Amino acid sequence: MLTSVTGFAIRRPRLVIAAWVLVLVAGFGIGVGVFGRLTGDISAGSGSESARADARLGGVAEDPAITAVVEGGSRSAVDAAVTDIRALPGVAEVSPPQPSTETGEAFVLRVTLRDDSAAEAAAARLAQITAARVTVAGGPLTEDEYGTQAEKDVQRAELLTTPVVLVLLLLIFGGLLAAGLPLLIAVVGVAGAFGILYGFSEVTDVSVYSIQVVTMMAVGLGVDYALLVVNRFREERSVDPDVPGAVARTAASAGRTVLFAGLTVALALAGLTVFPDPFLRSMGLAGMAVVVVDLLAALTLLPAMLVLFGRRIKPAAPSSGGGFFARVAHGVQRRPVVTLLVTSAALVFVALPALDLRLGLGDPRMLPSDSATRQLYEALETHYPQGNAPDPIEAAAAVGADDPDLAALRDRIAGVDGVSRVEVVPVGTDLTLLEAYPVEPPTSDRTKEAVEEIRTLPARFDVLVGGDAAMLVDYEAMLVSRAPWAAGVVVLGTMVLLFAFTGSVLLPLKAVLTNALSIGAALGPWCGCSSRAIWPACSPPRDWGTST
Repeated sequence: MLTSVTGFAIRRPRLVIAAWVLVLVAGFGIGVGVFGRLTGDISAGSGSESARADARLGGVAEDPAITAVVEGGSRSAVDAAVTDIRALPGVAEVSPPQPSTETGEAFVLRVTLRDDSAAEAAAARLAQITAARVTVAGGPLTEDEYGTQAEKDVQRAELLTTPVVLVLLLLIFGGLLAAGLPLLIAVVGVAGAFGILYGFSEVTDVSVYSIQVVTMMAVGLGVDYALLVVNRFREERSVDPDVPGAVARTAASAGRTVLFAGLTVALALAGLTVFPDPFLRSMGLAGMAVVVVDLLAALTLLPAMLVLFGRRIKPAAPSSGGGFFARVAHGVQRRPVVTLLVTSAALVFVALPALDLRLGLGDPRMLPSDSATRQLYEALETHYPQGNAPDPIEAAAAVGADDPDLAALRDRIAGVDGVSRVEVVPVGTDLTLLEAYPVEPPTSDRTKEAVEEIRTLPARFDVLVGGDAAMLVDYEAMLVSRAPWAAGVVVLGTMVLLFAFTGSVLLPLKAVLTNALSIGAALGPWCGCSSRAIWPACSPPRDWGTST
């Protein structure tokens, strides 16, 4: 099959290139629309208790989508804006302006929407308030901001990495054409990634975090595969200058390596599909599809380009076999046991902080300082520090607010360690929300233990516990329960593929162990920086964790 695919590209290079031009145009013309569809939501799965609690509450209550902090404005100007916004279609409710008791220099108000389309109109009216500063964010406004920031991050990464990669490729190949081909495959991979993610956004949520990961994979794998193929092509031409013959021999050798390498990466990403979280599952599916795009580009577009332009690429110079990496390899072969013990010990040492891994939630402080969402967070911290406390643990009780047993449950929740106060919020005739405000952030062990204890409290009616802390508890439980299945898919798939490629049983085992050490060594430094107990010098704020 590989011979047939690459053979077609060699025989019909112009047709193959034309087809990939269409992919490029579609990816950058239509696929970039995915940036307007990104979401920052994560979930432990629709069957988790926190998700069911959110669904129960979401079915009967509107979402307070927009928050505004008005600094230095008059009460009359704010009241006039509130009156105008209440009259807007799609607005369910506007809270009365609440003055700051901390500074006395600001008002906060919240707009509840029936329809997200009303967000822009409400924000525009709030921005017209005469004041020293008006900060508006939340709901669809914040989601749009995350999507816009993701697009800017991708563009910035491409602008920074492309010149560096080009310079390195020029140093490696010594020619612009040979250096440009890997970049071309990378660009095609990015276009394919955008198109694939756009397609996934039609049927499932696409996370704002996945766009950077998938784009990074498209660039990295595209350059990697093309680098291998182009380098092998130059070596083949140094033996026989006939271009079509060199391309065919390259496809038979390096093409086979690229095929198995890509399939191995795709199988590793398939491990993400066992998790019910839409973010992990969609990233696994999109990542697999991106690998396929890069594979097809390396096995079809690249041979077609080499057939047409390969004569302009200089054959590889004869190798003396005495380079730096050759000397390193010879040194390793002379002391294999010592090298194995030293490098393994170093990797294990670096990976040890990963044992302290704790999950966290996305935070407005992740955004640039000029973003409205971050500015709103900081304004609330300044003027309403009590109101900007950790989000409550939400107990959705299927009973009316006047039920005497509900009062007993409220008292029991108030007695749970880690809970500062409990507020009763009537939602419907047979639904009441108990908001238990934790003393510590949702990422803390104390708050997570409070969630688990609240879930064990007896009640005559059905109670579902949700909120940020509960979602993290469910998310961690989901990861623990599904991780063995994901590891099984990755390990078994890797071993089968590498056995088919090498015919060895030992090499696949070495590959699995090496990858495990590499992953641990990659997570270790970040977890060490996230934990004040391990590496306090580079620790972020206390309530930060490793983002889910």
